[in-house]
Amino acid sequence: MLLSKALFASASLITGALAQTRIAFQSVPAVAVTGQTYNVTWGGGDGTAVTITLRKGNPDDLSTIGILGEGITKDFFDWEVARTLTPDDDYALQITQGQDEINYSGLFSIVAGNGTSSNSTSTNAPGNSTASITATSNLSAGTGTALPRNTTFRYE
Repeated sequence: MLLSKALFASASLITGALAQTRIAFQSVPAVAVTGQTYNVTWGGGDGTAVTITLRKGNPDDLSTIGILGEGITKDFFDWEVARTLTPDDDYALQITQGQDEINYSGLFSIVAGNGTSSNSTSTNAPGNSTASITATSNLSAGTGTALPRNTTFRYE
């Protein structure tokens, strides 16, 4: 009897440890605005590369919209929400690691962005030290533009 209790306790600890390593999203926007960039994070898993897929629809029968990134080896992904996505409240992210490890975010909304922006740059031949940068934006109060990591600004 004592041996069976010890075996059961050991099996429970092993099962608990395995369950804790299951890959899962830690940070997904509740509302994503088209044209904006969001830092999506996850934890757990075995450390191998993951694929992030955008899904949509009934949680029991999600349709695939497209792959947002694959071969990702870090525990985050900077997602720029495409302006072509249809605003709706039934989107989800799927994370896949290896063949069998799949998990989903909860449902979130995508809304149309209020702002538009255009950027143009030009560079000149060597020896000429002028450059022009034009940026225009029309943003409503309370919105901002997230910059991707490792963005470098250069002024000549």
